[in-house]
Amino acid sequence: MFFLSVIVPVYNVEKYLRRCIDSITIQNGFDKTEVILVDDGSTDSSGSVCDEYSAKYGNIITIHKANGGLSDARNTGIARANGTYIAFLDSDDLVSDCFIGDMLVFTEKYSPDMISFGYVFEKKSGQYAFAGDKSVTEKTRDEVLKDLLTLKLGNQVCFNLYRKDLFTGISFPKGRSYEDIATLYRLIMKAESFISVNRSYYVYNVVNDGSITKATTLKNMTDMYWSVNEQCSALEVFCEEKEELKEQLRYYRLNELIYIYVKVRREIADSEAKRALISDLENDIRRIGKVKLSEYKPYSLKKYIYYRLTHIGDKGNGTDR
Repeated sequence: MFFLSVIVPVYNVEKYLRRCIDSITIQNGFDKTEVILVDDGSTDSSGSVCDEYSAKYGNIITIHKANGGLSDARNTGIARANGTYIAFLDSDDLVSDCFIGDMLVFTEKYSPDMISFGYVFEKKSGQYAFAGDKSVTEKTRDEVLKDLLTLKLGNQVCFNLYRKDLFTGISFPKGRSYEDIATLYRLIMKAESFISVNRSYYVYNVVNDGSITKATTLKNMTDMYWSVNEQCSALEVFCEEKEELKEQLRYYRLNELIYIYVKVRREIADSEAKRALISDLENDIRRIGKVKLSEYKPYSLKKYIYYRLTHIGDKGNGTDR
């Protein structure tokens, strides 16, 4: 049994893969960690690189499979994992060299179901800086949900550590983009104990133009729309008797739907399917109702104003109060 299983989905990332894996192997606590490389049908040299590391390290496992997408690769890794805890690392990203050692300390001291931590963007290759004093805050589920709904906690699953047992009965939706949105909230609702660490450990590569999250397609935006509605509909039930969370959920949902609306309107060529998605988004946004601009500070006011300007004269839109 390992302390930690790090699941790394791999698909055509030969440019970044070695530095990703090396960021794990150099760490104190690597001997208590298994790394599961899931080669999701790569057509470049990525699969061979995975085999090379598996041959060198007994605690690095490579699984070769036909291409099934990110969710399928992660689910495959989860099924194979033997660690008490699970971390997800995208193969074009990397982690701080004290990540494993610090997580070992935090789990031994607090034994949480989930640990949230910070991240930094790599906007230019090799340029990033970690920050934070590693102070720890114990949180309730309501506090974590508040962080999620006010965008202090991202929907990305890579920015948390999870007790493996949380994934019993929970998997990523196969074939869907923005699968994190449809999964993270379920893990939060299942977990009982949480800590948040004031330190950035994860390097999120925004240089890789091949990343699926950078592609604006009708399918991706439709998938995001489904995931947001699935997430928010489920959380509405939990927040029904919690007025503050209920209101934050309303603002969060509005922000997410407007984000999708702006991306679809600006970046996708006209088609009947695009117009249908725009119509669904507009109907959902109208149903959310009025907002206070003074309460919209955590969200994208610029995109909200853009939406309102494109709907001047539409009496169905809520007016600011």
